[in-house]
Amino acid sequence: MKKVAILLLFVCSVAFAQNEYGASVSANASTESVVATESTPEPAKESKDAWHQEWEKRRHSVSFIVGWWPLTAWLNIFIHAASDEKRDPDMTAYSFAYGYEVYRLLELGLMVDYTTVADKSVISVVPRVKFNFINKKYFRMYIYAGAGVVFWDDGAFLMMNVSYLGFEFGNPISFFAECGGGQVGMLAAGLKFSF
Repeated sequence: MKKVAILLLFVCSVAFAQNEYGASVSANASTESVVATESTPEPAKESKDAWHQEWEKRRHSVSFIVGWWPLTAWLNIFIHAASDEKRDPDMTAYSFAYGYEVYRLLELGLMVDYTTVADKSVISVVPRVKFNFINKKYFRMYIYAGAGVVFWDDGAFLMMNVSYLGFEFGNPISFFAECGGGQVGMLAAGLKFSF
């Protein structure tokens, strides 16, 4: 009887020891798993909210533009093609534009264009509406249209500026190129500063 009691005590102590060892191993494994999870954070992803907050801070912009083949140059060529009067037009136009993004897809602004015809200044002032139909942080695609006034030959005439398609790269300083028409030129490129 004494031997049976000793044997039962031995078996119980072995079972208890194994149970304690298994719980300890499981706890250690769980702790290591938590530590490993905490020590390897997921890569940070820029949320849409962060981009929207950044966009809110930079809704104003100014642009400096160089364009080629403005409308007044073409009109001058056609008007005086049959006459002996020589009035060489400047095939380059220089423009300044201000814009305010009312919404990420919509911008309202004003353009001022300058060129010369026969050494006389030609200045146009054109309000415009611009649609940024793709507006990402570092890339935008857009079109715009505007109607205003050009001051030429001691008179004022209706003038339009149009961009059929434009591409913009960068932020907050962007490079852009576009094709269109009007006093800004048939082809134009420039720098835009957002603030």
